[in-house]
Amino acid sequence: MNRNPVTLSSTVRPGRRGLAPLELVLSLPLMLFVMSLIVNFGTVAAWKVRSQTAVRYAAWRSLNGRTGQLDPNPAAVPPSASLTSSGTTALSNPDAVWNSTAALTTPSVRGPAITDPQSGQTIQVVRQLEATSGMHNGSARLDLHLPLLRGILSTDGSYSFNLDQPLLDHRWEYHDLGYGDNRSRRAKLWYQLDPQNLPSLQQGYALLLQAQSRLQANPSAADLDPLDRDDEYIMYTGSAPDFHPRVNGCENDLAVVRSSLIDGRGGLIDRVTRLPGTMARAFLGLYRSQLQQLEALDPQPPGAAALIAELEEKIEQLQQFLGSLPPENR
Repeated sequence: MNRNPVTLSSTVRPGRRGLAPLELVLSLPLMLFVMSLIVNFGTVAAWKVRSQTAVRYAAWRSLNGRTGQLDPNPAAVPPSASLTSSGTTALSNPDAVWNSTAALTTPSVRGPAITDPQSGQTIQVVRQLEATSGMHNGSARLDLHLPLLRGILSTDGSYSFNLDQPLLDHRWEYHDLGYGDNRSRRAKLWYQLDPQNLPSLQQGYALLLQAQSRLQANPSAADLDPLDRDDEYIMYTGSAPDFHPRVNGCENDLAVVRSSLIDGRGGLIDRVTRLPGTMARAFLGLYRSQLQQLEALDPQPPGAAALIAELEEKIEQLQQFLGSLPPENR
C-alpha cells in the first residue's frame, strides 16, 4: 500500500494566532492604561471599605462611658488619617422621620394609643423615649494617592474620603429621665394624667387625696420614720435604707398580679408580713458592725465603753425580739 504524504496546498493558509509584533506594540499602551485603571479602581474600592470601617470605629469607640477616642488609630488606617467624634444636635422634627415610612406608623412599632374607656379621650404621653436627643457622630477623613496614572490627572492622583457615622447614644437611664431609682414607677412621668379630664379617674383620685390627708394628719407619723429615714442608720452610715415593701414586677393579667406578685410566696403581702423580722435582722447587723468597729479601736476613745454597753443591750433586745416572732413574721 502506497502512503503518500499529505501536503497543504499553497493556496490554503493557517488561521492567525496572537498579535503580530507591530500590532502588539501599537496596542500595548492601551492595554497598560486599562490595567492601570483596573488597579486604581481596586485600590479605591478597597480604601472605601476601609474608610467606612474606620468611621464606624471612630463613632463606636467614643460612645458614652468609653475612652477609645484616646487610643491610636488601627494599624490598617494610615497615620495621616483623622478619626474624630463629637456630639450632634437633637432631631428637630422627629415626626417627619417617623411618619415618612408607613412601616414605622403601625401599632406594633408605635404602640396602641392609650384612651380613657369612658370618655374616649387619648392620654398624652411624654415623649422621652423618642430619638430626639443623645445623638453622637463619628468622622473619618482619609487623604490618599492613586498608585498609577498620577501624572495625567488634574488632582495629581490624590483622592480622599470624608465620611460621617451618626449614632443614637441615648441610653434612657433612670437618672437621665428624672427618676430617683430604677424601680420608680414610669407612669408618673410618662403619662400626663389629668384627673379633671378623665372621669374614670376622678373617684380614685378623690380617694387618693383623702388618704394623703389622713397620712399627713396622723399624730403617730414619726413612728414610721425607721421605715425609710431612721436616725441611727443616718448617724452610723450616712443614709437610711427604705424598708417599704413594694410590688416587684409587672404583669398584664390582673389575676397573675394577685396570685404571683401580691398573694404568692415572696409577694407584697408576704413581705409585709415578714417586715418585723426583716427590719430586726437589718438593725441587728448594723449594731454588730458598729460594735466590732468600736472594740477594734486601740486605744478606745472617751465614752466608748458606754456606747459598747448600749449596743450590746440593743443586740440582746433584738435577739429576744426575733426569738419571740412567729415563723410567718420572720
